[in-house]
Order: sequence, then C-alpha cells, then structure tokens
Amino acid sequence: MKKHLGLFLFVLVSNIVYGEDIGMVPPAFGNSVQEYYLEAFRLNREKRSARLNALKTPEEAKLYISDIRKRIRSLFQFPSSKSPLNAEITGKIELPYCTVEKVLFQSRKNFSVTGNLFLPKSIPADGCPVVLILSGHASEGKVYYQPIAKELVSHGIAAFMIDAIGQGERHQFRNVPGFPDIEPDPCLEHNILGKQLLLVGEWFGSWRTYDAIRAIDYLLTRPEIDASRIGVTGNSGGGTLTSYLAALDDRISASAPGFYITTWERNIANELPADIEQTPPGAISAGLEMADFLLATAPHPCIVLSARNDFFDMRGALKSFEELRKIHTILGSADNVVFRSSSGDHAFSRYLMEECCKFFVRIFHVSEPSKVVFVDEEIAQAQLNATPNGEVSELSEEQLVRDFVRQRVIKTKTNREIMSKEAVCRKLTELLRLKTNETPDYRVLRPRSCKLRETVMRQSRFGLETESNHVMAVLSLFSDSSYYHLPEGERATLYVAHLDSVQELLSHPIPENSQLWGLDVRGTGECRPAQCEPFSVKRYFSYYGYDYHYASLALMNGQPYMAGKVRDILGAVDLLAAQVPEITLEARGQACIPVLIAAILSDRITRVRLIDCPESWESIAVTPWPAEEKYPLSMVIPGVLSFFDIPDLKKVIADKILQ
Repeated sequence: MKKHLGLFLFVLVSNIVYGEDIGMVPPAFGNSVQEYYLEAFRLNREKRSARLNALKTPEEAKLYISDIRKRIRSLFQFPSSKSPLNAEITGKIELPYCTVEKVLFQSRKNFSVTGNLFLPKSIPADGCPVVLILSGHASEGKVYYQPIAKELVSHGIAAFMIDAIGQGERHQFRNVPGFPDIEPDPCLEHNILGKQLLLVGEWFGSWRTYDAIRAIDYLLTRPEIDASRIGVTGNSGGGTLTSYLAALDDRISASAPGFYITTWERNIANELPADIEQTPPGAISAGLEMADFLLATAPHPCIVLSARNDFFDMRGALKSFEELRKIHTILGSADNVVFRSSSGDHAFSRYLMEECCKFFVRIFHVSEPSKVVFVDEEIAQAQLNATPNGEVSELSEEQLVRDFVRQRVIKTKTNREIMSKEAVCRKLTELLRLKTNETPDYRVLRPRSCKLRETVMRQSRFGLETESNHVMAVLSLFSDSSYYHLPEGERATLYVAHLDSVQELLSHPIPENSQLWGLDVRGTGECRPAQCEPFSVKRYFSYYGYDYHYASLALMNGQPYMAGKVRDILGAVDLLAAQVPEITLEARGQACIPVLIAAILSDRITRVRLIDCPESWESIAVTPWPAEEKYPLSMVIPGVLSFFDIPDLKKVIADKILQ
C-alpha cells in the first residue's frame, strides 16, 4: 500500500509541475505510431513463424537453436574480463531446517551484489542442487521472494536470492545530492539508469544479466553446490532475467520463468510499456521473439509459469510455450517442458510456487521430504541485510551505476577526435541507421480556424506519409486562406514543435512577407500517440509514458526513435523546398535536437533558430537525478557520447544557426 501511494503521489506531483495533457485537440493521427510498430512486430512474427514451421528434423532444430543463441548473445554487452568476486559471508541465520547466509560479492570492481543463500541442514557429499532466484520489480528486493526460497530448501534444494540493481540493499538514488528525500520506484530507477547507459552505448538489461552470471560464478565457489544441477527462477522482471540467463549461460541446467513470458507482439497490441531491461535493443531487427530465449535453452528442462489475470497476456505465454514444445518434441525431449497457470494475478500464488518446486524436485532427482517445513514467519529485511546499514551505497569505495557512466563519459570525451562535417554526417547516419530519405507523399486534410496573436487564421493541414502508408507527421500552413495544395512563396518559417505546434504558435509573432508553417513530427501534436496513458494521465515525459514506450519499441526495431523524427523533418523540408526557395527552420525545446541533426544532413536547410535547446547529452548521463522534462527517451541516441555531443553538433553548422 505504501509503495503504491508513493507512486500515485509521484504521478500527481509530476502532473502539477509539468502540466496537464499536451494539445487541446485530440490527435488526428494518434494511432499512427502504434500501428507502425505493431505492423513491424507482426511482420517479424510472420517471417519467424514461417521459419519455425519449416523445422522438421533434430538437425534443423539444432541449427535454429545455434543461430538464435548467436543472435541473442549479440544483444548483450558484458565486460571483457571478470573482476574478483571479493565475496564474503557477513552473517548467518539458523532455522530448524536450513541455514541462511548473508552474502556480499562484487559483480564488477567495487559494484556490490547482496544476497541470501539458503542451505539445507543435510547436504550430500557430492553437493546439493541450487536455484538462483531473481527478483522482480519489488522495492524490498530479495526479501519479497523468501517464500519460494524456503519452499525449495525444505525439499533439499539450496536457494540463492540476490537483490536487483535499484532494489533491496542496492538502491541507486538514495541520498542523491540535492534530492535527499527521493525514494523512487524500481521501474523509475531502472529507466533513468537505462537512458544514461544508452548514451554510452550500453543496455541496462546487460547489467542486470551480468549480476546473475556473477551470482552463478559465486555459487560455483561453494563446495556445498552441485555444479551440474543449477536452476534459475524469477517473477516478473525476475522472469525476464531468468529467460535471459538461461539462454546465455550454459551452466544453467533448468529454468522456470514466471509471470513475464508472453510475446512482444502481444505487449505492443495491448499498449503495455515494459521496463527498459525488458525491451532489448535490436531484438526485432535480429528476427527474435520472446520465445526464442526459451528455445535457446533446449533441450534443457523449462517450466513456464503464467496467470490468466496477468498484464503479461497469457495468450502470448501459451503461444510461446507451443513453440517451445515443438522444438523439444523434434529433439525428443518433450517431457522436459511444462506449462502451469493460475486464475490469479501477476504474482507467485501458493499453487504455482508448489508447481515450480515440484518441477525442480523432478529435474534434479531430489527425494520428496516426508513433511514440508513452511511454517515460520517472514524474516525481516533488517535481519537478511548483508550490509551493515542496509545499503551498498554506504560501503567504502562502492560505485553506483552512474559512477561507471561518468567514468565512461570522461574517457570517451578525452578520446574524441575532431570530426569534419562529412565525418559527422556519416557517423550520424550510422548511429541513427538512416536510409536515403525520399520525398514523402502527403494527404490533404481539412483546414481549421485558429487564433495566432489575437488574429484569426486558417490552418491548412497536410499529413506526411514519412513511413510507407503511415502518416507520421503533420505539416500546417497558417495564413488568411485555406489551401488544398502546397502554395509557392518567396520565403518561409518552418516551426518544429517541442510538443504541439498549434499550442506553441498561439503566441508566436506572425512573420511579414513570409509563410508560417508548423510541423508536428511523430510523437507530438497531431501525431501524439493516443495509446499508453498510465494512470489515465496523458503525460509525455513520464518515465513510463508513451514517449518512453514507443522509443523503446523503436530501439527494439533497430532504429532510434530520433531517426524517425529526423526523417519527418527532412521530408517536410523536401516538400517545402520545391515551393519556397528560402526556408528558416525554427525549433523549441526537445525539437532542437532532431532539427540540429537534420540541418547537418541536409544542404537544403540553410538557416536554423534554436530556442531553449537542451544543453547536452552529457548533462543527462552524469546528472544524479536528470530532469525528465528535458530528456525523454526519444532524445537518446545509443552510443552518441563516444563521438560527439550537442555543443559539437552546433559547431558543425555554426554558420547556419541564427542568434
């Protein structure tokens, strides 16, 4: 209750500070962004299904598994070498049926992971099996998942619970300088860190997965553990990490992903934003689907846990399981896969917890105990803490994720070379994965009346199909007359909206002897998505709102959302340049960044005016608590800080920028 209240207050305060919904008029093309990405994900499903359906023999299945394992591994970036674990046991709790050890180890140098290892009282000479438990997005971290650990250990299976980054004893935003009272939700912590890591070319999902890999490294140092019987399970975000780890680490012999498995296509169709580690950049462009992370583990045993009332659609879970069973059937290991579901919600029910344990008991050939011990009370978080004060941030020489990002920024900034305009163009094209821009077709929309500076004007509107058959931008001419074509003129000002061109131009000076155009690129104004409105508050800058959602889908599809915005601007300029010889681009706020990039890439753009331009990408990467209203995910270009920053881009076209 306390966590939900805190999140409600966060949304409420954010709405007061940053205002109500942008744009007074419902978006004319509010479905365009949604349908564009849904179409891309469905096309991926069709191609992938055709390939899967063609598999008939074990040899073909093995080739498919080998191929997707390579594709999956290409999505993850891990350190080139492993640092010492520096593991220590900081305390023990003795229970009648097990010992609970408080464990501290380092997955990276001075980057600590906290955990609790539940060991049975009686351990065979050759060791006992173990299950790594990866937590979902619970602020309490590992404490929340102790019931499944107790259930496992009562069956003679060791269990190792670890805290995720931003949870339990590993909060990254406690006592932030200047923001001492912040206690963000784990999803918010993750999505902030995700943006910061992307700017230096890394993905938060890799960091989460690497912690789990190092947890396996630690378990293999323990003589009590049988290295041939290592399992992994987790709920929600822990289910995500379970599927990743099992696909990537050959030491895992059985997996039980819970309350996460569906299909990415279902998530998109259902307008469901997912945490930043749940949307792997490049996954769709690599031809993958969620089920491939399960298929990559075949023929190892796997149980998929789901719930009918889960927001991760169970229909997708059943589809993924069908594909998993197909592969195992071809390989002759159909008995190794199990699907279990409940009628409940997004959580381990007692029934599914027992089914999960039965699965590991069977796979690991553990004798059923005569009586399951599951009667003691929950162990309080303070008792389970592996650190003295309950926070790794208070450990000597401990580094937080942002410290690693800051070091990376400093290093890359020092090593940057001064690039020519041609080199900057090539690098921008590469980072954004831009293709040759084509002049878009456009739809002539119905004109409207509006008032600029107390003057009633006509708004002639044109929907630009900057993606095939999809209107992703709306171009508007503000004048005394209605136009059903793009009129000729001597000069024009093209205003690219921060959020909504009509609202922002209401107080804009009406230029003399010049056309005034407004442009809403994808995600803004008349092309603002009508989907994905958390808590019924239409908030552009929410860390879990529609800009974040569609920007993460763009990354999965292999091209940053920014690339689409640049494409929209270049398309509008190409259309206007055929009618007007002199065009001045004007941009405000976040629109300054794609306009800046477009001006570098296009010689047709000769004059640019930037108003309230964001300072730099570096400022979001190194700031302890970055301002969400300045840098939504759509403004992030993965890896950009290795080559240049916003001030560097301004210097490239300093002759074009008007003061």
